Amino acid sequence: MISHSAYRASMSGSSATYRARTHLPVTGCRKRNGYSTSRCTDIPYGYTVSVKASNRLRGLTLYWWTSLDGITLAGDRVLEIKCPFKGRESTLWKAAEAGTLPEHYALQVQQQLMVAGAEIADVFIFDGSQGIRLEVTPDKECWERIRKEWDVFATYLAKRTAPPLSKGDIRQRDDDEWTDAAKVFVEAKRAADFVQRTLDDAKGRLIALTRHSSESGGGVTVTRYWKKGSIDYSKIDELSAKDLEPYRSAPREETRINIA
Repeated sequence: MISHSAYRASMSGSSATYRARTHLPVTGCRKRNGYSTSRCTDIPYGYTVSVKASNRLRGLTLYWWTSLDGITLAGDRVLEIKCPFKGRESTLWKAAEAGTLPEHYALQVQQQLMVAGAEIADVFIFDGSQGIRLEVTPDKECWERIRKEWDVFATYLAKRTAPPLSKGDIRQRDDDEWTDAAKVFVEAKRAADFVQRTLDDAKGRLIALTRHSSESGGGVTVTRYWKKGSIDYSKIDELSAKDLEPYRSAPREETRINIA
């Protein structure tokens, strides 16, 4: 829930106004999308909050975390500052002018309100000289969505596995170099799949024709042999109570290529 304040001011004026209204401590800002520290020294930054939140739906007690750029001493208002690299040409700035926030920013601010228990979030979008302020109020339905998504994400944390990529995680490419390489790969993969199917069929025919433990002819040899079974470690009681993570090897990067 966002209300658009027709509020534009210089950095010094807006920060002074915010401090006067909300009594925010001035802590300084070390980074803000390319703007120097001297232009951000009046902005509270990096205030981290955690609270114990109860998930009533599942009866679990979880900890929710958020990082704030500022919060009032009374805890009724929080501050989020955005300095888009493209300034007024950015999607964020144009959305703010229309009184809205892109979905990922809106969800971020709602989580801040949920965790901090604040009544209002002041979202200040700054282009280096002027800014737009939006007032965002709590959206309880959005909070339920955030909690449910966090429940899903928590399972990946517990299993120490990465969640599947979403649409927003994928960078789309349409340049000639990429397109040419992709075309060659697709054609080669289809040819390789055809060869693999042919190979599997031929292997199956040879195995079906084999009657002895080892038979040879026509340039190939088919040998039947026994291989030891693998150990089912889940059935070893002594290991179930032991933390095996210290024995895990270092992570390694792997690459997967899928054809759409």
